[in-house]
Amino acid sequence: MSLSIRIAQIDESPLVLSMLLELLVELGEDRNSLDHIDESLVRRLLQSSVTTAYFAELDGEPVGLMTLTESQAVYAGGSYGTIDELYVSPGHRSRNIGAALIAEAKRVSAVKQWKRLVVTAPPEARWKRSVHFYEQNGFKFTGPKLKFKVDNS
Repeated sequence: MSLSIRIAQIDESPLVLSMLLELLVELGEDRNSLDHIDESLVRRLLQSSVTTAYFAELDGEPVGLMTLTESQAVYAGGSYGTIDELYVSPGHRSRNIGAALIAEAKRVSAVKQWKRLVVTAPPEARWKRSVHFYEQNGFKFTGPKLKFKVDNS
């Protein structure tokens, strides 16, 4: 089997959307609460200059997805990358597909001369395996991340 990583194209937004929804549901989101995540949102993200989506393909079949976003902060020493979403379809896990996506993120980080690469993993005990996966790939746990949801209505 041949594994390759490539950038998702705008016309592939339905597949990107499908994989992102599967990830969010797996993380515990209620599918009915995800109505705001639609193909037009995914298309806007794919067209932005700061976020890139990558497919992991086995023999040409997309089996994984990663979104990588460029940010900047003084504490980070300038520009840095964030893995916002990383998903491997359940039937293809434990086959180094996630590690290949991480390797691509590290490669892009080096090319863009980012000072760091960050990822947030769910803190619940049931996601201990995910945290361990990131640690095995060189990430260090630095503490919880907090969020505030802005009401734009």
